[in-house]
This record gives sequence, structure tokens and C-alpha cells, in this order.
Amino acid sequence: MWQNLLVAADPGPPVTADVALLEDDLAFSAVIEPSEIITPIDMPANVVLCFFSEIIETIAGRGDATKVEELVAAHGRHPIWEIEHRNKRLGVLHPGVGAPLAAAFLEEAIALGARTIVAVGGAGALGARPRARSCRRGRQCGAR
Repeated sequence: MWQNLLVAADPGPPVTADVALLEDDLAFSAVIEPSEIITPIDMPANVVLCFFSEIIETIAGRGDATKVEELVAAHGRHPIWEIEHRNKRLGVLHPGVGAPLAAAFLEEAIALGARTIVAVGGAGALGARPRARSCRRGRQCGAR
């Protein structure tokens, strides 16, 4: 039977699992661990990574939005905004463009105190335009 071995910078005893998803990969520190150099702050544990700059600008313009931190990249600063939503603190930030920057900002947000994170964005595709589909209540959907 196939078993997956988890290897880390300081692995200790190997962690094995019959299924890779069942590994205890949180038992070890990451090779690059932002929390070793970033001090947690008082910020919302619930955070939205929003790829839509118009939404971020709207939130920034609200009278109740507070800037709790700024993440910095070569091209500029990305504030983390705090608002209240349904009587809970909510953090919102633009994670930048591209997976490497978004991953870095995600790691920084976690080190700062984010614990529950949702990403909201859009994606495009190259290739043939998909056919539009129409649905009517009570009828099966079909191609036009």
C-alpha cells in the first residue's frame, strides 16, 4: 500500500498516512515561517482577500472603515481595512496581482492574526468563447 512521507526542515519522526490529505502537516514549522519575524496585532480573525480594487476603494471610503495595517510590495502599499459586518470584526485587503504576491500577503495576514480567510475574485480564460445557456423555471437547461 502506498504511504506518503512528510518531509520538513526539521522533520522529527516521519508522519505517514494512507491518504496524503490525512497527513499531520501542521505538526512541523514551515521552511519559511512569517510568524517568526512578524508580530501579531489586534486585527480581525475573519479576513476577505478581495481581488476587486473597486470594492476595496468603496470600503476604504466608508466612514466606519479603519486601517489596521499595511502590507508592502515593490509596487506599493496594500492596507488591511477593518469593518463591522453582522456585529463581527471583518478584515478586508487586496492581495495584489499574481499568485506569488497573493500567497505572500496571505502568509503575512495569517502571521498578523487572520484565522478564517476567504478569497473573492474573478478569473479569465483564453480560448473559444463558451456558449451561452438559458434556463427556465421547471425546465432543463440547454444550449441556445
